[in-house]
Amino acid sequence: GTGSDDGSSGVEPEVVDGELLRKLARKKTIFMMMVDSTEFLDFGTNSLCHFWKAIPDASILVWTLQVPVLNWCRKVMPKATCRLIPRSEYCQYNATGAPTGKTLRHFKFVTYCKMEMFVYVLTAGYNVFWMDADAILLKDPLKFLP
Repeated sequence: GTGSDDGSSGVEPEVVDGELLRKLARKKTIFMMMVDSTEFLDFGTNSLCHFWKAIPDASILVWTLQVPVLNWCRKVMPKATCRLIPRSEYCQYNATGAPTGKTLRHFKFVTYCKMEMFVYVLTAGYNVFWMDADAILLKDPLKFLP
């Protein structure tokens, strides 16, 4: 058939290039979080609402492994920049977020994917401020850093 068997509906990760990183940066820092599956949407919503309450003018890059989470992020959190994590040797997945190819336990798998995003942003010359989806900010953390 012509359709994809992983349920991704042909959705491929979009490029996160230097121009996008410049747009998102605040004091040479990129705020990032990952909502890796639909079971964490409530956590992600709560975390992002507190993020913008603490830092109303800030941008955040939200990574995901699932097309439904990508769609949620773009619809419910239009202020966020939402992207599927690019597939790589260590970060292979399908639209449901389940690892494919190399069989790693989910936690390790997600950790590898996160690390690749850290390395990508750090290599581009930016700092990373990572927020887990179940964490909230009460104040702008950059005010406390040199």
